[in-house]
Amino acid sequence: MSKKTIISITIIALILISGVVYLWQSQQSKDVIPEGVKIEIQDGTKLIKNELAGYEVEVPKTLIVQGETSSHIKVFTKESLPENCPLCPPYIQFSQIENSSKLSLEDWLQKQNEEVGFLFWDEREKININNIEGYKIKEEGDPEQYNYYFTKDDKIYVITTLLDTPYLEIIKSFKLK
Repeated sequence: MSKKTIISITIIALILISGVVYLWQSQQSKDVIPEGVKIEIQDGTKLIKNELAGYEVEVPKTLIVQGETSSHIKVFTKESLPENCPLCPPYIQFSQIENSSKLSLEDWLQKQNEEVGFLFWDEREKININNIEGYKIKEEGDPEQYNYYFTKDDKIYVITTLLDTPYLEIIKSFKLK
């Protein structure tokens, strides 16, 4: 083989390899991080530090964070991302709601119950996560979900999950700042 042929084959191989690497990287789902939110990768987890909303929480490193705004962050598995499964709900989501009246959590939830109606209001459960008092309320839907409510100052924090058990480690890592 001539020197020109070897160089040509090498260049073509490098172009093909570069194309495969680019295609593989473009198919990897990436976090969408809104302003005021930082993600730190730690031993097998992503630490979501939401500086604007005033909380932090750890999720498994394999999950994908999709933040619309700092007050509404959804976390997906790769399979449940909207582009892969348009009707799939998020794995877990974190929302912050303004409580301009500075109602206690109990009074705010009571007002919501009067205005909207919680079907499982009587089954609500008082919880304590990292010394933060809150409530867990099952919501009707398809699929059913659980909302965990907490308050601090003039904010209501809501963590929404589909099931109870697989999410407990994430919920237990939730901390208000």
